Amino acid sequence: DPNWPGSLVYRGVAMDKSAIAGADHADVKYREDIKKFQAIHTAARMSEKSYLVIWQSDDGLKFKKIGEVRENLMPGLHNCGWSGDGKGHIRKGARQFIAYAYGIGTWGQWKTRWAEIEWVAR
Repeated sequence: DPNWPGSLVYRGVAMDKSAIAGADHADVKYREDIKKFQAIHTAARMSEKSYLVIWQSDDGLKFKKIGEVRENLMPGLHNCGWSGDGKGHIRKGARQFIAYAYGIGTWGQWKTRWAEIEWVAR
């Protein structure tokens, strides 16, 4: 759409994070292997107890929380995102990564962590 984002239409709240303390922005990708949208964001951001929250949607308009990641993370994590192709898709067989800033204490002096994602079938 050449008029994007001017032609966007409000369709309600896609992801209600109001009950999650310290929730950060979400990064959304389309998983081709399961044909669903997934989103990830930090919670309790920039604290010793920060963690990741994962959401899923059939249509990209209404998301449901499907999990949390609380292990193998650096403290004070925030501003996370995950890799995808040029269309924002995650393709089966392609190496995928999560990245986030982290650190406690000094504002603006954060480190960046990249970690490869290991997909686990449910």
